[in-house]
Amino acid sequence: MADVQTAVPAPQPSSMYRWVVLIVISLAMFANYYVYDSIAPIADILKSDLGFSDENIGQLYSVYSIAAVIVLLIGGVIIDKIGTAKSTILFAAICSFAGILMVVSSDLSVMLAARFLLGIGSEPLIVAITTALVEFSHNPHQGGKAIGIHRQVTPHGRHIDEPRRLTLKATKFELGAAFEHVEKYRQ
Repeated sequence: MADVQTAVPAPQPSSMYRWVVLIVISLAMFANYYVYDSIAPIADILKSDLGFSDENIGQLYSVYSIAAVIVLLIGGVIIDKIGTAKSTILFAAICSFAGILMVVSSDLSVMLAARFLLGIGSEPLIVAITTALVEFSHNPHQGGKAIGIHRQVTPHGRHIDEPRRLTLKATKFELGAAFEHVEKYRQ
């Protein structure tokens, strides 16, 4: 009689574990959107305080896009090769480093390099996170719900800057008006 080995299915992660994964990867994507869109709210400040031109602001977005196009296919291969969890951590680390680099430097060339790195990490991170959603949704009735919740949370990273953008513009306008008012009475 031949020994027949039966494969023992891997234990399924608990529902709580899947929710924690969903929350963590949704927050990672939220942060990804936030960092990408962080230029728009401070564009006027970059122009006035650092002397950036509209072309420089456009370059900050363009260099991201160039990197994203270059890395997207390679990123998918990396995800397949090293696995979803490791690639998610790798691409999130690249995005985090890029975000920190953007914060600590006001030099255009460093900021361009940081935006390029962000493009290298960001787009494959989106793919890795989507893959993680599919992998962790073992129950077909929960997959759509997980993706729906994820898509409900993540785009708000883009909109979170709106109040800051409006506040910065309003503050600049109010200060400008206040200085003009003071100048009138000084004369």
